[in-house]
Amino acid sequence: MDIQSAFNSSLYGLNQASQGITRNSQEIANNSLAQSSQEEQRAQALQAEQQANTEQTNADQQNQLNAQSEQNRQQDITDNLVDLTQNQLDASANIKALQTANETIGSIIDIKV
Repeated sequence: MDIQSAFNSSLYGLNQASQGITRNSQEIANNSLAQSSQEEQRAQALQAEQQANTEQTNADQQNQLNAQSEQNRQQDITDNLVDLTQNQLDASANIKALQTANETIGSIIDIKV
């Protein structure tokens, strides 16, 4: 394999991993903000239900929807954490490849000089 090709591939992979880390971090933060917003909405909905004295079935249905929404949010966070770890490992592998390419170029320069 050409040293320059290995160097460029490693840089490209490192850039992709960095973009993935940024994207996953933003999605985790957005999910956390969404959780805060949902908690506020739940509190408001609970107050409205208590004031209106709605039927128990409506409350049960709302609780089921809230539980399903929470499970989906938790799954999204878990998926993003897994992707974040994968991107971290990709970045580490590309850094090692860059170091190897750099050492190889250094050795070639030492041999030719």
